[in-house]
Amino acid sequence: MSEQLLLDLGPPSIPTFANFLPGQNTQVLAVLEQIKTEQQSQRFAQPPFVTLWGPAGTGKTHLLKALGGWALSPSGDHELFKGAVHASLVTADDVHAYSDWQQQELFNLYNYARQQGGPIIVASVNQAVTQLILREDLRSRLLWGLTFGLSPLSDEEVIDAVSQHVRARGLSLSPEVVLYVLHRFTRDMGTLMQVIDCIDRYALQHKRHITVALVREMISARSRLS
Repeated sequence: MSEQLLLDLGPPSIPTFANFLPGQNTQVLAVLEQIKTEQQSQRFAQPPFVTLWGPAGTGKTHLLKALGGWALSPSGDHELFKGAVHASLVTADDVHAYSDWQQQELFNLYNYARQQGGPIIVASVNQAVTQLILREDLRSRLLWGLTFGLSPLSDEEVIDAVSQHVRARGLSLSPEVVLYVLHRFTRDMGTLMQVIDCIDRYALQHKRHITVALVREMISARSRLS
């Protein structure tokens, strides 16, 4: 196996609820898992509305992708927004960055969903809804249902979660190594496990213990080959 292939992390893992590190966000994770389960069985008398807010890196986009459904974003065109009325579940990511016409379309979608009994709408924004610079009528719609402020993971929470997964795979990494990895890669479990697999292969190839020095060397070698 070539060095380049060994160090290639491959495509990012598909976001799922299983590879989301919840930290203090267990309640929102439980709510979204329930929505996905009940949406598939169509057991809702009235469609729920959920708004997630928090800074970048708190996992909003990960959760929306894990939820699935008809995905709206600031890059979406008119046809994508118009087609949302035919979906049973719509995710609207980064609403704070929507253009004027996108805000109008999303506002109309909320009204349609309330009147027609669907679709479910789960949106994300980068700060508390009351602080957003948006159309006032859309801001009120984002507050129609449940709102959750997502908390970023502390280093201790990520180290603990990653360490549990590592032990389950029969590996042993010091907290220093885990912390070093956390500061250099995306903090979703799928990516972290890819990185750890890569580190493990690199250590086996070079017949060395996993240390911060070895990980630093691996990252440097990968940078030279990329």
